[in-house]
Amino acid sequence: MALVQALQTTGRTGDGIGCYAHRPANPSSDHPQGRACDIMFTPHNQKAVTEGWAITSWLIAHQAIFGVRYLIWQGQYWSAEEPSWVPYRSSAYGCPNPANLTGCHYDHIHVSMY
Repeated sequence: MALVQALQTTGRTGDGIGCYAHRPANPSSDHPQGRACDIMFTPHNQKAVTEGWAITSWLIAHQAIFGVRYLIWQGQYWSAEEPSWVPYRSSAYGCPNPANLTGCHYDHIHVSMY
């Protein structure tokens, strides 16, 4: 909740934030465990993409405060353990693939926390 409150207070919410969610196909993922949030954006909107990159920069700068474990945004993956952006790969979603807006995270920033 501290992360969500900080994002809301600082106006870093994109088109909305969603966190806890059931994942019947993957019940051990971070969302049903209460350790992940998605910050939603309008896909293919350059202003939204720029805003998303600014939010990821803020999240990285505040990683230690909020326990950010990893981020996925615009088909890229960043982790606290290996702090550089690399292509996001997922066999389940066929990533990298810009046509898969949700599965490859082109329409939202996925934030996982420790």
